[in-house]
Amino acid sequence: MGSGGRLKSRVGRVLATSVMNQTEDGRLTPAYGRWIAIPSANVISNGWRPESERTAGRTLSRIPMAFAGQAVANAFTEFWPEIR
Repeated sequence: MGSGGRLKSRVGRVLATSVMNQTEDGRLTPAYGRWIAIPSANVISNGWRPESERTAGRTLSRIPMAFAGQAVANAFTEFWPEIR
């Protein structure tokens, strides 16, 4: 596999592991804990947000942003050793 294929594979893994977990044998399975925790944390955080931020639409819009944040953290973990 060329370097372009390897990069594509690594980026795919970064994105996949944002919503999936890797088992000890290397399989990817749904990250149910993350699927529950991220929406729950966003709902709970409404308790200290301004009233304008407590709407259902605002709450729902924060959920994909949290998963995107997970992807950024995964990318940092995956690529930082080579960048450094």
